[in-house]
Amino acid sequence: MSHEILYTSAPQGLKPGSRGFCTVVSTAGMAKNLAERLESFSGYRHAFMTHEAQGEQNPINYAHYQTTIGGRKYHILSRIADAGLDYTHRSNKLAHHVALEPSETANAPGGPAWVMAAKGFFVEQWDGQVRTLPAGREPPASDRPTQICQRWKQLTGDAGWGGVLAESALRKGGLMSVIFPAGTPVLDLVVESLSLLPPEKRWDVTFSTYFTKAPAGVDCQWRFVLDGTPEAAALRRDVRAAVIDLCKPLGQAQDGNLVRGARTSFVSQRASARDAAPLQRLVPDSVRTALAAPQPRAEEPEELTVAPASQPSGARRLDQPPAWLPAAKPVTRTRWLLPMIAGGLVLLFLAVVVGAVLFIPPTVPIVQLVDSGADAHLPNEAPKAPDQAAPAERSPPEEKSEESEAPKIEVDRPDAGSAMLQMPPAKEEKKDEPQPFEDIRRQQNKLSLPPLTVQVGEGSLPKPMLNREPKKLATLAVKDNQSVKLELTGSEFEPRDRQKNKIVNADEDRVRRWEVMAEEITMGTEQKQTTKIATFKLDAGELWFNWETDRPKFRLAFCSLTITVDDQHETCTFEFAPTTDPAVKFTGKTRTSIGKAVEYLLRPNDVLALELKVSGIENASFTGNKSRLTLETLKDRSTTLSIPVLSTRHPASNPATKVSVELSLEGDPSQPLFLTSRLIANASVLERQTFQRGELYWQTDKWQIRSAPIELTVQDIINHRKTAQEPIGKFKIWAVQKDRFPELEEWTQLPHDQRTTAVEFAKKWNEYQEIVLLNAEDEDVKKKANDLTKQENKLLLELYYKYRLRHTLPYAEQHNFFAHFVSQVNVWCEEMDNLRMNLQTNGRLDYRLYIQIDSQDIDLVVTKSFLDPSSPANTAR
Repeated sequence: MSHEILYTSAPQGLKPGSRGFCTVVSTAGMAKNLAERLESFSGYRHAFMTHEAQGEQNPINYAHYQTTIGGRKYHILSRIADAGLDYTHRSNKLAHHVALEPSETANAPGGPAWVMAAKGFFVEQWDGQVRTLPAGREPPASDRPTQICQRWKQLTGDAGWGGVLAESALRKGGLMSVIFPAGTPVLDLVVESLSLLPPEKRWDVTFSTYFTKAPAGVDCQWRFVLDGTPEAAALRRDVRAAVIDLCKPLGQAQDGNLVRGARTSFVSQRASARDAAPLQRLVPDSVRTALAAPQPRAEEPEELTVAPASQPSGARRLDQPPAWLPAAKPVTRTRWLLPMIAGGLVLLFLAVVVGAVLFIPPTVPIVQLVDSGADAHLPNEAPKAPDQAAPAERSPPEEKSEESEAPKIEVDRPDAGSAMLQMPPAKEEKKDEPQPFEDIRRQQNKLSLPPLTVQVGEGSLPKPMLNREPKKLATLAVKDNQSVKLELTGSEFEPRDRQKNKIVNADEDRVRRWEVMAEEITMGTEQKQTTKIATFKLDAGELWFNWETDRPKFRLAFCSLTITVDDQHETCTFEFAPTTDPAVKFTGKTRTSIGKAVEYLLRPNDVLALELKVSGIENASFTGNKSRLTLETLKDRSTTLSIPVLSTRHPASNPATKVSVELSLEGDPSQPLFLTSRLIANASVLERQTFQRGELYWQTDKWQIRSAPIELTVQDIINHRKTAQEPIGKFKIWAVQKDRFPELEEWTQLPHDQRTTAVEFAKKWNEYQEIVLLNAEDEDVKKKANDLTKQENKLLLELYYKYRLRHTLPYAEQHNFFAHFVSQVNVWCEEMDNLRMNLQTNGRLDYRLYIQIDSQDIDLVVTKSFLDPSSPANTAR
């Protein structure tokens, strides 16, 4: 069964409390981890602003990825596009994701691109209705017949380039990038190339028609990159990348089975990696030769191909191909010229060496080999070692090259007519020099930035201060620091809001330094104000970073850092190290500082949010599953955690009670933020219904018990206990002073159950005595009298007469009512005390403060146990 979601910016999402960028339409019964995975595929970068003239040329990203969730494989078909302005008049996007299982793709031989191109498969405009779909859509079962790649032919002049892309899928790795200009019908290109592959291979190819960055944990084989983006610039610089550049003339594609099929619409059904034509390097027509690309070795990357370039003129010199490419085949008539010349030179060199050996003058002293336990050679004996033929004082012939020179042997003339041979030292094996980017590659090209602020001070209100502690990002294996260059790229370096960002060189004392600067034109004065954001420093091969201001003007973590060492370069992304806080303990009313969000400059579409997790409390749950707080509205700032409590003392009279933890987010993004919590429970409160005096004041039916919220602090629990005892205390004073129940003090000493039973018996005995006055001879009256005067009621009769219950029964009953209420309150207070202590000991509240930017979450403050629930709770705050 397929599943799908629609993801966009809306005032109200499908999940309770969600707004902004969120899911608005989803199929019923979708697993939570699948839904979250689909949402993570919704990233989109606007190439042009909506109000710009080119706004309609924002590319549509049709993407096909494969992922495994919960042990089940899914094919994810996505369409992500610009959606104009949202309800806040800010740029918006619409992402439609469909998750198909292999059993469903098996019935769609046309492949993923053919399914995407089907009319009505994707939702292109949301109707504004938030809803749940009963079932997901099915892919069309039709197939696309193989045809000439007309779109490729229109764009490149040769339909065969569609076959070049198709053949890349048959190679190991299959990675290919295509640079396209804005307005290109990219999906048509993918449909044509996929149709050249056998149906069983089409669903194996992953692609993105507007590639900026692959989602985490998935591969993307065919990457279509928009011209003018940082990704396109990086591809053109990388000579090892396999690239088809549609922005330059390509000429004719190298012949191959799928290349011919793209031109003629006939493809052999036995397409394999052997049928794939090698990628070619374009050279001038006078010397154009097909360069066959070998299969990459095990130690080489799989993207060992050459980007096709624009066809140069005949006057342009031919660049040398990379070392991993085989040499081009020479023209037939010069086939043996170079080998013959090389062989002649070798023969000439050997002749010169032999002649030099034969004509050595006889005055050269004899060389002796000194060996322990062996006699020296006689003067007329030839030396045994062949290396000793050349005397030390004769220079080798000039014709010898430096590479062919034999090691020189120094000979000392001995006094006794013998010579001592000193053998040359053994050559040390050359060790492979470390590559400059080894450390960066070990970090998977992700550099971790330090936290912007640190908490200074103790107590519940620590003061956040700028973190000026430098942090080492990576080690570069370089001999000369001057050979290193840094370049920051990304949308953050595009001018906006009267602001421009740049990185400038500021070397000092042989230490390379780069300063990240923000230039801003102030309103009114129109003066330029420059702020230093951060500093990179390269010292002794170590790349360091430190912040220079606690209010940066742009988000550095969204930039890419390109490091160039001589002719090599590596592009890295940044990871922002969040501040780690201890978990929050439930100690009644608390106000906990959670830092501030100035690490990033908030912009209109950004959402600052706080996600909460609770542990150590059984059956605790957030009301409405709302565990995420934001600063957008007052309603979004607060939530409630419900904790059911079952009375163990009086389950019948005091059933389950709900205790609530009220949580709210206070503050402003530019100021310290606070998380406040209050522990609230509904308690029984005794109140008068109407105001009366005298006798009527104490009648039971004039009182009512209602529920009221009480904060579970130590003092509030004590106060509630005292308040519950006030009515019964006043009633005792009144009953004794008014002589209504003189025995009341003694009556209160009886057990609660005995007092209750005595009151019930007194009601029946009074009723019996009234009947006796009317008809003493009635048989039923006599029978009832026998029942009431049985032995087991003897104690109740004694109590009846001792406390004069015939006259004091209303006051005894009123006292029992007040006493029972006090008893229940005492039990409640005892249980709430135990609960409060249990929460304080075992319960903890974890959180993460993050900013949601373009569907990407950047953590600012995180508790340690939020990331690792198995870790013990940190020190209570």
